[in-house]
Amino acid sequence: MTKQKSRLVRLVGTDYALVPFRNLERPYQLAMAHYMAVDGEAWSFPEGCHMWPTRDQQLRALRRYLPHFIENYGDKLFGVVLLPSKLLQQYILQDPDIAQDHQTWEAYRARYADNCDIPNHRKAQRWPVILSDFEHETIQDGSHRLHCYLRRGDETIPAIFYPRAHQVRAYRRGRVAT
Repeated sequence: MTKQKSRLVRLVGTDYALVPFRNLERPYQLAMAHYMAVDGEAWSFPEGCHMWPTRDQQLRALRRYLPHFIENYGDKLFGVVLLPSKLLQQYILQDPDIAQDHQTWEAYRARYADNCDIPNHRKAQRWPVILSDFEHETIQDGSHRLHCYLRRGDETIPAIFYPRAHQVRAYRRGRVAT
């Protein structure tokens, strides 16, 4: 019996690229460094650095220390993909915690907007959403960004993900465009 593909694999399909962290576009590097070093603390800042209390200070620190992250995590592969907004919405509506309370994207969007302060993000240099590795959720990080992009009518959403082993093997054999 053939194993069913994961939600992530079905969502990204074959129209993605695997890119080492060092070669990612800067917004992708910043989004992942923020998630890994500030939110998740899985990546470390250089010795002697501390946490910064405001988002602006965090962003300045990320930009300043981006060479440190590139030096230490530059070879780590990430998947990048540009997803159609409607497709991403369909997948999010299948997340169990969202599906149980919302029948439509508009119902979910309205509740999200009522409960969250959605900032405005610039159209240029969009940070990607980080796709989840878990079957029960689509977005691991970046829901505020996503809702901002959708509110202004963006038809595609930049996304980054942790590639699965078979995707990495294909990349190493030269079968995935980068």
